[in-house]
Amino acid sequence: MFWPSWVVRLAPPDGVYPRLLAPVLASSLLLIGSRTSLAAAARRLGEVTDGIDISRILQMLDDRPHWPDTTAALVRLAGYLDDHDVPIDYQRRRRLDYTDLLPHERWSEICQRTGSPPGHGRREQIVRCWLFQRISGLPAEVAQGFGSGGEAAFRAEAARIAVLQTPELAGELDRAARDFLACHGIRDEPVTWQPPTALLDGLDLPGPDPARIDVSRLHRLVRQRKNPVQYAAEALGTTVEAIRHVLDEHPAPALPPTKSAARATGQVRLKARQDVPKETFVRLYLDEHQSLNQMAALTGFSRSVLTALAREYEVALREGPQDYRRRGTVERD
Repeated sequence: MFWPSWVVRLAPPDGVYPRLLAPVLASSLLLIGSRTSLAAAARRLGEVTDGIDISRILQMLDDRPHWPDTTAALVRLAGYLDDHDVPIDYQRRRRLDYTDLLPHERWSEICQRTGSPPGHGRREQIVRCWLFQRISGLPAEVAQGFGSGGEAAFRAEAARIAVLQTPELAGELDRAARDFLACHGIRDEPVTWQPPTALLDGLDLPGPDPARIDVSRLHRLVRQRKNPVQYAAEALGTTVEAIRHVLDEHPAPALPPTKSAARATGQVRLKARQDVPKETFVRLYLDEHQSLNQMAALTGFSRSVLTALAREYEVALREGPQDYRRRGTVERD
């Protein structure tokens, strides 16, 4: 799928979808300085495109004024990859078994920890497909379960993934990706990597430069609108793909929720987990023998929230005052 920061710069604002262009650009790298055929290049990179589509899209790009600088960018990139070590073995990534990527229990745990709404099944599957593309370099469309429940609705919801992410959720998903790679014996590679975009300096390219987007303003825009990505692209004079890329790299912090929304999405539990970590809970409840009611008055969280924390921390709750006697001798002092 090529590297996102490069796809944004090389993609024309109209005429071809970035998801169709990306594998063509990746295959084109194999043509530089070689006699590799279009079909062979497509096969080597997972067969997510074919020689006919590569030829068709390259001819379309050839008719545009930015084509000379586009080819210059690809030649520069090919030279860079020849001269530098790449920290990811992409061929190995494409061949991994992704069946156990982001199990349901892990997704539920992540949502609980970050206060993110888990959705009703489709969102979980979309996140899994997005994570598959991020790790493997293959398109999300070939991930197991893509398009479940109707491809059109699936794509529409998937387009919102960049907006749904928060820094906390992005961090947990990155950790899940690292754990997945470690389970497959890959511990010496980053989750993702991209060649330096400084190689594009001085070129007149068809796509916008994401580095020019005001990230703080973008965050304000996407948290205030019903169709945030499209609105932000229009307001900032850029493309939807550039907005999604920047939000992938710099997720927007969530707005403070209402009390009812906080309860529904687990934000109260998240705040309790942050303010009353396990060591604090154990000290108050086990060492100082405070009751849940006393702890509720001290921390500001309800007894039910503290009870849920106890289950999460695997702290056995007392049955009542008599439980002290069963647990040991109370000294005179």
